[in-house]
Amino acid sequence: MHVLLPPTRHALLDIGPNTTSGHTSVLYSEESQVPYLLQLLKPVRAGVLNSVAPTDAATDRYNDMLQKRLDDSVWSQCASWYRTSSRGRIFSTFPGPLVELWWWLRTLRWEDHEIEGPGAEKWRRRHARWSWTRLLLTVALADTLGTLAFALLFRGVKLSEIAAQAVRICFWRALMSSC
Repeated sequence: MHVLLPPTRHALLDIGPNTTSGHTSVLYSEESQVPYLLQLLKPVRAGVLNSVAPTDAATDRYNDMLQKRLDDSVWSQCASWYRTSSRGRIFSTFPGPLVELWWWLRTLRWEDHEIEGPGAEKWRRRHARWSWTRLLLTVALADTLGTLAFALLFRGVKLSEIAAQAVRICFWRALMSSC
């Protein structure tokens, strides 16, 4: 939600609200947002959609989650330009490492967007179906890892080692699928 603001259409932001960091280069933040922007623009450039805008509900849900995470941060403990009117909402910093921002932006959630255009209905159906496919694949992967963990657990392998290996596998699979 860093790159679009409801209800504006045709306005994409690079380095929008809550995308900067107090500890990482702004270039990494920009590089994380560009593939997301390109995903948004692809159906518009192809003439399938005329416009894409985030829903108010998705934006509110996302902003509330960000503010909740920022409540316990150093940014909430002072009056600064990072906040609206020096004491309001924190609008500048992202509440975590920017690799997490990259992780969130790697896949576009079309269900959180209002789309318009000649192919909008077909686009909605097609991407909703892929959401179910992803869910089923995730459940299958979790089941496989659970079965593997159970089998290895009784062979003397520690559960922490299994969890670490599962995280590595999932991270690399996600990284390779986004290329």
